[in-house]
Amino acid sequence: MRLLAIADIHGNLKQLRRILAHAATADVIVLPGDITHLGSPDEAAAAVSLCRERAPAVVTVTGNCDDELIEKQMVKDGNSLTGRGRLIQGVGFCGVSAAAPHLGNTWEVSEETLGGWLESGYRQIATAPRKVLVSHPPPFGLVDLAYNKQHGGSHAVRAALDRCALQVVLCGHIHEARGTAQHNGTLIVNCGPAWMGYYALVEWGEAMQVELREV
Repeated sequence: MRLLAIADIHGNLKQLRRILAHAATADVIVLPGDITHLGSPDEAAAAVSLCRERAPAVVTVTGNCDDELIEKQMVKDGNSLTGRGRLIQGVGFCGVSAAAPHLGNTWEVSEETLGGWLESGYRQIATAPRKVLVSHPPPFGLVDLAYNKQHGGSHAVRAALDRCALQVVLCGHIHEARGTAQHNGTLIVNCGPAWMGYYALVEWGEAMQVELREV
Protein backbone atom coordinates (compact mmCIF):
# COMPACT_ATOMS: atom_id res chain seq x y z
CA MET A 1 0.00 0.00 0.00
CA ARG A 2 1.20 3.49 -0.88
CA LEU A 3 -0.02 6.20 1.51
CA LEU A 4 0.30 9.87 0.64
CA ALA A 5 -0.06 12.03 3.77
CA ILE A 6 -0.70 15.75 3.28
CA ALA A 7 -1.21 17.77 6.46
CA ASP A 8 -1.81 21.48 7.07
CA ILE A 9 -2.82 22.56 3.58
CA HIS A 10 -4.34 25.71 5.10
CA GLY A 11 -6.35 26.37 1.96
CA ASN A 12 -3.35 26.50 -0.38
CA LEU A 13 -4.75 24.52 -3.30
CA LYS A 14 -1.87 25.57 -5.55
CA GLN A 15 0.60 23.77 -3.29
CA LEU A 16 -1.79 20.83 -2.97
CA ARG A 17 -1.84 20.45 -6.75
CA ARG A 18 1.96 20.60 -6.85
CA ILE A 19 2.24 17.91 -4.16
CA LEU A 20 -0.27 15.64 -5.90
CA ALA A 21 1.64 15.97 -9.17
CA HIS A 22 4.99 15.40 -7.45
CA ALA A 23 3.83 12.30 -5.57
CA ALA A 24 2.23 10.91 -8.76
CA THR A 25 0.24 7.95 -7.38
CA ALA A 26 -1.19 6.62 -4.14
CA ASP A 27 -3.59 3.96 -2.94
CA VAL A 28 -4.82 6.16 -0.10
CA ILE A 29 -4.46 9.90 0.41
CA VAL A 30 -4.50 10.90 4.07
CA LEU A 31 -5.31 14.47 5.13
CA PRO A 32 -4.40 14.94 8.83
CA GLY A 33 -6.23 18.24 9.35
CA ASP A 34 -6.08 21.98 8.74
CA ILE A 35 -7.40 21.42 5.27
CA THR A 36 -8.47 25.07 5.29
CA HIS A 37 -7.29 28.18 7.09
CA LEU A 38 -10.44 29.20 8.95
CA GLY A 39 -12.24 28.40 5.72
CA SER A 40 -15.55 26.92 4.63
CA PRO A 41 -16.90 23.39 4.10
CA ASP A 42 -16.89 24.08 0.35
CA GLU A 43 -13.16 24.91 0.46
CA ALA A 44 -12.44 21.66 2.28
CA ALA A 45 -14.57 19.69 -0.18
CA ALA A 46 -12.64 21.24 -3.09
CA ALA A 47 -9.34 20.03 -1.60
CA VAL A 48 -10.71 16.52 -1.12
CA SER A 49 -12.04 16.54 -4.69
CA LEU A 50 -8.53 17.25 -6.02
CA CYS A 51 -7.22 14.31 -3.99
CA ARG A 52 -9.93 11.99 -5.30
CA GLU A 53 -8.60 12.57 -8.80
CA ARG A 54 -5.31 10.97 -7.71
CA ALA A 55 -6.29 8.07 -5.44
CA PRO A 56 -9.15 5.61 -5.05
CA ALA A 57 -9.50 6.40 -1.34
CA VAL A 58 -9.24 9.65 0.65
CA VAL A 59 -9.51 9.81 4.43
CA THR A 60 -9.55 12.95 6.57
CA VAL A 61 -9.54 14.46 9.99
CA THR A 62 -10.11 18.15 10.53
CA GLY A 63 -7.74 20.50 12.31
CA ASN A 64 -7.95 23.38 14.72
CA CYS A 65 -7.98 25.80 11.77
CA ASP A 66 -10.95 23.96 10.30
CA ASP A 67 -14.11 23.73 12.41
CA GLU A 68 -17.09 21.56 13.27
CA LEU A 69 -18.98 22.60 10.14
CA ILE A 70 -16.12 21.29 8.01
CA GLU A 71 -16.03 18.12 10.07
CA LYS A 72 -19.76 17.63 9.43
CA GLN A 73 -19.12 18.03 5.70
CA MET A 74 -16.37 15.41 5.81
CA VAL A 75 -18.73 13.02 7.63
CA LYS A 76 -21.48 13.67 5.09
CA ASP A 77 -19.08 13.00 2.20
CA GLY A 78 -17.80 9.78 3.79
CA ASN A 79 -14.24 10.97 4.31
CA SER A 80 -14.02 11.53 8.06
CA LEU A 81 -12.14 9.24 10.43
CA THR A 82 -13.00 11.25 13.55
CA GLY A 83 -14.17 8.71 16.10
CA ARG A 84 -14.53 6.19 13.28
CA GLY A 85 -12.67 3.18 11.96
CA ARG A 86 -12.30 2.23 8.32
CA LEU A 87 -10.71 -0.78 6.69
CA ILE A 88 -8.95 -0.23 3.36
CA GLN A 89 -7.07 -3.10 1.69
CA GLY A 90 -6.68 -4.82 5.05
CA VAL A 91 -5.30 -1.72 6.81
CA GLY A 92 -7.36 -0.16 9.59
CA PHE A 93 -7.57 3.63 9.84
CA CYS A 94 -8.96 5.68 12.73
CA GLY A 95 -8.74 9.37 13.50
CA VAL A 96 -8.64 12.36 15.83
CA SER A 97 -9.56 15.91 14.79
CA ALA A 98 -9.16 19.42 16.26
CA ALA A 99 -6.38 19.97 18.84
CA ALA A 100 -5.76 19.87 22.55
CA PRO A 101 -6.12 23.18 24.43
CA HIS A 102 -3.08 25.20 23.34
CA LEU A 103 -3.67 28.42 21.40
CA GLY A 104 -7.14 29.24 22.66
CA ASN A 105 -8.43 30.94 19.50
CA THR A 106 -9.15 28.01 17.17
CA TRP A 107 -11.06 24.70 17.32
CA GLU A 108 -9.68 23.01 20.43
CA VAL A 109 -11.35 20.32 22.53
CA SER A 110 -10.62 18.58 25.79
CA GLU A 111 -8.20 15.69 26.10
CA GLU A 112 -11.20 13.60 27.15
CA THR A 113 -12.89 14.33 23.83
CA LEU A 114 -9.74 13.51 21.87
CA GLY A 115 -9.36 10.27 23.81
CA GLY A 116 -12.98 9.36 23.22
CA TRP A 117 -12.67 9.81 19.48
CA LEU A 118 -9.53 7.71 19.48
CA GLU A 119 -10.99 4.87 21.52
CA SER A 120 -14.19 4.78 19.47
CA GLY A 121 -12.35 4.58 16.17
CA TYR A 122 -9.76 2.12 17.40
CA ARG A 123 -12.42 -0.33 18.60
CA GLN A 124 -13.75 -0.53 15.05
CA ILE A 125 -10.35 -1.59 13.62
CA ALA A 126 -8.89 -3.46 16.60
CA THR A 127 -8.71 -6.79 14.76
CA ALA A 128 -6.99 -5.36 11.65
CA PRO A 129 -3.43 -6.69 11.26
CA ARG A 130 -2.14 -3.19 10.44
CA LYS A 131 -3.46 -0.01 12.02
CA VAL A 132 -2.93 3.68 11.29
CA LEU A 133 -3.97 6.58 13.48
CA VAL A 134 -4.57 9.82 11.58
CA SER A 135 -4.41 12.60 14.15
CA HIS A 136 -4.19 16.33 13.68
CA PRO A 137 -2.26 16.81 16.95
CA PRO A 138 0.92 14.76 17.46
CA PRO A 139 1.38 12.73 20.63
CA PHE A 140 2.55 14.96 23.47
CA GLY A 141 6.35 15.10 23.60
CA LEU A 142 6.90 13.53 20.18
CA VAL A 143 7.43 15.66 17.03
CA ASP A 144 5.40 18.41 18.73
CA LEU A 145 7.90 21.06 19.88
CA ALA A 146 6.58 24.46 18.81
CA TYR A 147 8.48 27.65 18.02
CA ASN A 148 7.93 28.84 21.61
CA LYS A 149 9.65 25.70 22.94
CA GLN A 150 6.33 24.39 24.27
CA HIS A 151 4.98 20.92 23.43
CA GLY A 152 1.78 21.29 21.44
CA GLY A 153 0.75 17.64 21.23
CA SER A 154 -2.05 15.68 22.87
CA HIS A 155 -1.71 13.67 26.07
CA ALA A 156 -4.62 11.47 24.96
CA VAL A 157 -2.87 10.57 21.72
CA ARG A 158 0.37 9.89 23.61
CA ALA A 159 -1.43 7.59 26.08
CA ALA A 160 -2.92 5.62 23.20
CA LEU A 161 0.55 4.63 22.04
CA ASP A 162 0.89 2.57 25.21
CA ARG A 163 -2.58 1.02 25.01
CA CYS A 164 -3.20 0.44 21.32
CA ALA A 165 -1.32 -1.70 18.81
CA LEU A 166 -0.70 1.04 16.25
CA GLN A 167 1.96 0.74 13.58
CA VAL A 168 1.98 4.38 12.49
CA VAL A 169 0.58 7.78 13.46
CA LEU A 170 0.25 10.37 10.69
CA CYS A 171 -0.10 13.87 12.10
CA GLY A 172 0.66 17.56 11.60
CA HIS A 173 -0.44 20.67 13.54
CA ILE A 174 2.99 21.76 14.82
CA HIS A 175 4.53 22.95 11.56
CA GLU A 176 8.07 23.42 12.83
CA ALA A 177 8.19 19.88 14.30
CA ARG A 178 8.25 18.08 10.95
CA GLY A 179 9.98 14.73 11.37
CA THR A 180 9.62 11.21 12.69
CA ALA A 181 9.85 9.52 16.08
CA GLN A 182 9.41 6.04 17.54
CA HIS A 183 7.51 5.13 20.69
CA ASN A 184 6.51 1.69 21.96
CA GLY A 185 6.80 0.18 18.49
CA THR A 186 4.80 2.93 16.80
CA LEU A 187 6.25 5.21 14.13
CA ILE A 188 5.03 8.81 14.45
CA VAL A 189 5.23 10.98 11.32
CA ASN A 190 4.67 14.73 11.47
CA CYS A 191 4.25 15.37 7.77
CA GLY A 192 5.13 19.05 7.87
CA PRO A 193 2.96 21.85 6.45
CA ALA A 194 1.70 21.24 2.94
CA TRP A 195 1.18 24.96 2.40
CA MET A 196 4.98 25.17 2.41
CA GLY A 197 5.33 22.19 0.05
CA TYR A 198 5.97 19.39 2.57
CA TYR A 199 4.35 15.97 2.64
CA ALA A 200 5.05 12.35 3.58
CA LEU A 201 4.98 9.15 1.59
CA VAL A 202 4.58 5.74 3.23
CA GLU A 203 5.30 2.58 1.24
CA TRP A 204 3.92 -0.37 3.15
CA GLY A 205 4.82 -3.79 1.86
CA GLU A 206 6.46 -6.45 4.00
CA ALA A 207 8.29 -3.58 5.66
CA MET A 208 7.40 0.08 6.02
CA GLN A 209 9.36 2.86 4.34
CA VAL A 210 8.67 6.53 5.06
CA GLU A 211 9.92 9.52 3.11
CA LEU A 212 9.52 13.13 4.17
CA ARG A 213 9.33 15.01 0.90
CA GLU A 214 9.26 18.59 -0.39
CA VAL A 215 8.18 20.02 -3.72
